[in-house]
Amino acid sequence: MESTKPTQSAPHIVELDALRGIAAMAVLCCHLPRGFWFGATGVDLFFVLSGFLITGIIQRNLDQPRFLRAFYWRRSLRILPLYYLVILMAYAVNLLRATPADTSGFGYYLVYLQNIHQYWGGETPPVDLALGHTWTLAIEEQFYLFWPVALLLLRGRAKWWLAGLFVVLPILLRGQGLPKTVLLGHTDSLAMGAFLAWIMIRTESVKRERQAVCYASIALASFLAYGAMYWQMCRQNPAFTGGEYLQLTLPVAVISLAYFGVIGLFVCMTGSRPLALFRNRYLVSLGTISYGLYLYHLVLYENLDTLVKFRWQMGDPWWLDVTKVIVSLAVAALSWRFFEQPILRFKDRFGYNDEPVVASQPVPSLATAGAPAHE
Repeated sequence: MESTKPTQSAPHIVELDALRGIAAMAVLCCHLPRGFWFGATGVDLFFVLSGFLITGIIQRNLDQPRFLRAFYWRRSLRILPLYYLVILMAYAVNLLRATPADTSGFGYYLVYLQNIHQYWGGETPPVDLALGHTWTLAIEEQFYLFWPVALLLLRGRAKWWLAGLFVVLPILLRGQGLPKTVLLGHTDSLAMGAFLAWIMIRTESVKRERQAVCYASIALASFLAYGAMYWQMCRQNPAFTGGEYLQLTLPVAVISLAYFGVIGLFVCMTGSRPLALFRNRYLVSLGTISYGLYLYHLVLYENLDTLVKFRWQMGDPWWLDVTKVIVSLAVAALSWRFFEQPILRFKDRFGYNDEPVVASQPVPSLATAGAPAHE
């Protein structure tokens, strides 16, 4: 007999929206010619946050009737429409070029398998469009497909062992040459987020102030270790670059652990005075539009480069970088207002308790909706 346990939802933690916005801006800036390589770790922050939010939603609503139906419908409405809009826009713009680029591998992008060939050392058939950053979406979609089913089948300690395996396995596989741009090469970030969700649920009655000290210590120690490893690499090889460091085996796990601590700290201290900055409405708004910001930015960057740098034979003027960021913000804001929000209203039809969701606002918050890491 199916459970009719009332659906549960986590409180809206507005500071996590701000974290998501910061992560999106970090990725945007690292893709500029003058960008700092550390901004690329915003992807790891996205993944840990995604693992935390999604696992929390699954764990709190696991026993609801038709849970999987509600979960997959809600995820699909949030992720798929904008994803397909952006990649089809990139494809359409390419068709308008005097010399269209090779897009023979475009079909892999349509089914989130653009990174599948990397498991055996191959390369995806060419798609010379600004869609290289969508490997993160492929990882998340693949994760969303199996993770709810796994948690339905595994209870008790089994789920902890599975998450532990997903922390250790990618470290070992990256050490053997598997790139971090495939699911099994990057599950450590997602699994750390899952651990954090379970810990938070199990320690809801424990004083958050005491937990905050623990998470702050984890974050600080991990950031220091991350910096120390980079400094040691640079000392051994003066020509060593940040881009090379990002591809090494341990840094992904260490920075993910740092973000595990940061997210845990923010959850424990939500609403406190020290985090007042992260409740700033502009910063929170960045988190609200961050999914579109992430998806649109490289497509916009490439086309602005084509219009300015190559047509006018220019280098990399600073004002072009500023223009790229401003245009990306504007397009993402318009997309959220006129495309994403109307679609998200349909999520109300798929409540986890098999009843329509009665929202207090027209559109649920991204944080409470368990938004994927790139939102």
